[in-house]
Amino acid sequence: MNWLSEAIQITHLTQELQMRSLSPSLALGRDRQVYMAWSEQTVQAPQPIHVYFKRSLDNGATWPQDGVQIDHAPSPGVQSGASPLMAADELGNVYMAWEVRPEFPPGNAIFLNRSSDDGATWQTADQRIDGSFRALLSLYNFQHQPDLLSADNQGHVHVIFYQPSGTFPEYFKIAFNSSADFGATWNPQAKVVMNRPANYVYHSLEMTANQNGKIFILTGGITRGGTREHVYLNASRDYGRSWTCKGRGCQVESIDPVRDGIRTYVGQISCNQNGRCAIIWSDDRTDKTIAERHLYYNTADLT
Repeated sequence: MNWLSEAIQITHLTQELQMRSLSPSLALGRDRQVYMAWSEQTVQAPQPIHVYFKRSLDNGATWPQDGVQIDHAPSPGVQSGASPLMAADELGNVYMAWEVRPEFPPGNAIFLNRSSDDGATWQTADQRIDGSFRALLSLYNFQHQPDLLSADNQGHVHVIFYQPSGTFPEYFKIAFNSSADFGATWNPQAKVVMNRPANYVYHSLEMTANQNGKIFILTGGITRGGTREHVYLNASRDYGRSWTCKGRGCQVESIDPVRDGIRTYVGQISCNQNGRCAIIWSDDRTDKTIAERHLYYNTADLT
């Protein structure tokens, strides 16, 4: 394995206006192309946030000096480009999704723009793709973005996100939406694929999908008082039309779901093209008195 001898700076400050670059997201394209999205705002006088795009044609060795603003701010007072996500296929299609964050309620929305020529040009208008009243890609501002957007070579594009539910805004469902025509059209309503019981909160959401229509979602769930925490999975064999697990999802670790005092910490899920997945996480089931924590492993198989 070869690494560059020195990291390459991709974004740059200007003398006229200092910028803060946040929430990066990467995707690999065809022919050694690398795509990057990020949020940017001024340091001196924070203005509405926007999302920007750059691409490298030589596997990241060189990058253009300036990024391209992708989002079209809907109105003043809106942080238009929070939490960007990137996805790409091997046909030259590139997708970027992000949150639009109003200054005041009713709440956030998720928009998408797309390119069919390796990111050289983009659509002149953004599409709303969450199909709901409110939607979140991230529970924490400016964090690294997990894989919540995916695309295959047959034109399927998938997105998952948090959907606030009930009277408490911190209670979330996990919702899914998709396109079957390279992002041109989306389902008018998102599908709830994981729904917490009362007094339960999801976090640490992640998705992986393959070229054969199999989709896996991994998330952590914790009671509002913090007394119980578990890892949950849901899966689809048919591009998200139907799902294997009902309700909150299938519990991954073999701990009594109503046992108090156990905390699990979501790790990662990795799947191959046949639908076989490996899941790793840590929990403190063995000895709460010294907060001992170990790594655990499980598998899921949709072959």
